Amino acid sequence: MICGSENNPEKRWPIAHWRKLIAALPKEKFQLLGTSNDCATTTEIVRSFENRTNNLTGRTDLSQFFDALCQSKLLVINGTGGMHLANAFGVPLIALFGPTNPICTGPVFSGPAVVLQPPGCAPTGGGDLAMISPQTTVAAVRDMLTASASTPSPVPSSLFDVTDLHTSSYTHNGVFRAVDGVSFSLACEEVLDIASEPGSGKSVTCYSLMGLITQPLGHIESGFALFQDTDLLKA
Repeated sequence: MICGSENNPEKRWPIAHWRKLIAALPKEKFQLLGTSNDCATTTEIVRSFENRTNNLTGRTDLSQFFDALCQSKLLVINGTGGMHLANAFGVPLIALFGPTNPICTGPVFSGPAVVLQPPGCAPTGGGDLAMISPQTTVAAVRDMLTASASTPSPVPSSLFDVTDLHTSSYTHNGVFRAVDGVSFSLACEEVLDIASEPGSGKSVTCYSLMGLITQPLGHIESGFALFQDTDLLKA
């Protein structure tokens, strides 16, 4: 569970609701993640549930945070930054949205995700997060756990695939092929080190993948950069 929200208290599901969620699922164990700013909230949430909770709030670095996300069979979370990371890594999640717009800021990747909004709330948000009842969230958790248990685990695949990337720079002296057919695959928890001599195209490769190539001086001629099912070159 990620129970905090750094930028807006209205995006936080009430402490009492989190506690009712834990109480309603006595056979489940819960891990709480977040920053040190969330410690007071999560300390209150886990009170009297210490035997079924592992409160890691404020105790993980970025790598440990990623590891904890990837090891989770289901994440319940407010509509905050951790939701996008979990969704990108394919972690099944239930995202709780109230005042904010899930159409604009909800899950976008192909990982299993359910968005819950308050009764009567417009699809674009504007509701009171507290009106999402613990019973509604408990039902969604049970449904997702049941679906996950009945679905065969997918064969592990690459997290990020770059295929035949070509990027050119247009100068007064003609066309310079800064990136000429770069391909690589990166699996979850792998680290890729791109090392070569100056001027070989390392920076332009990274700029291409991040969408930072400025036209008309530069242009991505061809290739694919698939992050799960999303081609970053066309996103």
